[in-house]
Amino acid sequence: MTSDVGLLAAAMTTLAWVPQLLRTWRLRSARELSWLYLTIMISGLSTWLAYGLLRHDTAIISANVVSLTLVAVLGAYKARDDLTLRQLTRPSAAGPLGTTLAGNENGAPIGSDRDGRGHRRADRSPGR
Repeated sequence: MTSDVGLLAAAMTTLAWVPQLLRTWRLRSARELSWLYLTIMISGLSTWLAYGLLRHDTAIISANVVSLTLVAVLGAYKARDDLTLRQLTRPSAAGPLGTTLAGNENGAPIGSDRDGRGHRRADRSPGR
């Protein structure tokens, strides 16, 4: 009877990850997940798995193996999203005359007489 309760509890807490995984899959985004949350959760699940292994408790072992797998998949989605976001927001390679798609070498719009901080550039000041 005690092991049945343990298996039921393990099944319910493990299945709790499925809605988050499905939502992440459906939205194709895991950006809202915190790395700190994922790290703490993986650490806790790993500790529970070690405990289950030491006790030779099938319910604890199986629940935490499945939960770790589901959380690892969420972590992989999060890593993919963070990498994609970094690639989209990093400055592009310099083009002709040191310009980029976003602007000149200082980040100002191409053709601007301002530098990336909004200050007038010395080489474009009036009278020169």
